[in-house]
Amino acid sequence: MRYWGPGMVRTNQNFGLNGKVAIVTGASSGIGAAIASALALAGASVVAVGRDTARLDAIQRKIEALGNEAAIVNADLTSEEGINGVVESALNRFGQLDILVNSAGIFAPASFLDTSSVDLDKHWAVNVRAPFLLTQRALPHLRPGSSIIFITSTVARVGFANTAAYSASKAALDGMMRVMAIELAPRGIAVNGVAPGWTATPMNEAIREDADVVAAAVSATPCGRLAVPDDIAPSVVFLASEASRFIQGVVLDVGGGYPSLPNVIRRTEPGKPGWG
Repeated sequence: MRYWGPGMVRTNQNFGLNGKVAIVTGASSGIGAAIASALALAGASVVAVGRDTARLDAIQRKIEALGNEAAIVNADLTSEEGINGVVESALNRFGQLDILVNSAGIFAPASFLDTSSVDLDKHWAVNVRAPFLLTQRALPHLRPGSSIIFITSTVARVGFANTAAYSASKAALDGMMRVMAIELAPRGIAVNGVAPGWTATPMNEAIREDADVVAAAVSATPCGRLAVPDDIAPSVVFLASEASRFIQGVVLDVGGGYPSLPNVIRRTEPGKPGWG
């Protein structure tokens, strides 16, 4: 048996989430769905939030098959009513809240000149304003030892063509996370982020139809392949567990070393998305 740290705490206990309740937004597909399942596998009860009821039902059945409790909430996170309903549903069902994973996001690639103010506002509303307000709403119910985790992106720090609105929103999310980390650390609440690299999800399925873009992304990833959602989810479990109890204000890159060659490709033609 392996031990570590003060008090000789057992490692397997340190990663467990038994007795904890997690809200996961964007849980109906992609990275959010993988996170919801991974948290449940670690022992947490999960409130899965999304916009596709059929997919949410499937996630609930999967979690319950693992022997854990799950609730689903179909909510529009761009409305305060939807945000309030998420937290209320978690408290009504489970009576507590310990983990908040802000994973919901949108990605609509376009060149800088072709990005309208409407497109920019949509990215801001979903990728920044929604997690901002949801975290504010959840905070009064988070006890010492709770965790807040933001799913951001490598494009928050590395520029790629045709992602101006998305990159701006993810950079804002990074900055917001670091401020929260400073303010909430004295309350015993951990605030961190996970930044996936190139990950194959339904959100970027159209982009992955371009073989040249995929080849360039793979060439910039030392591990030699695109990530899949199940590559990202375990890092969220780690940041939600006692194993990360002294980690605060960190963005954990989970992309197989990507981007190691950030200048491999730049798409500037109209209609040709960048990558990242």
